[in-house]
Amino acid sequence: MLKKGTFLLVLVLLACRCHGQEEAGRESGLKELAGKIEVIEKKADSVAREFAEAQKELGEIKKELKELKEVNEKLTLFLRNLEIYVKGASSIRPENSRWESVVSGTEAGEVSKILGQPEEITVLRRGGEVWYYYGLGSITFNERGAVTERKNFKEYPPKR
Repeated sequence: MLKKGTFLLVLVLLACRCHGQEEAGRESGLKELAGKIEVIEKKADSVAREFAEAQKELGEIKKELKELKEVNEKLTLFLRNLEIYVKGASSIRPENSRWESVVSGTEAGEVSKILGQPEEITVLRRGGEVWYYYGLGSITFNERGAVTERKNFKEYPPKR
């Protein structure tokens, strides 16, 4: 039989040997984990670069879209004015947001830029004019050419 001291010594040696194997296993596991972390970091950098490029492209697309909207608005006003010139009335109605942007004090030239030409103009005896936009309403200008009133039509065509 083994004595207690020898038995304890054998146990300590076995424990040390097992612990050494664990350390080696941990070390290889840490190296493997470090490799995986490095791969993930490279992928994250790649994704960050792609995201930055996508943001740049999105900014360019937004800029182009804004330019296209401006061209569309100008073309719509041109077509509306052409229709009024040729037919006396337009089937293209100004957008409500543009209509609402005309406020008291706006100059006639600015109204024309915003809404296009009116279908009809009435000259007032006291001075000034009333511009009629069919489907929307009328805009009254004073003798200096500034908006004094904007009325919405409740029906089309308006009764006079």
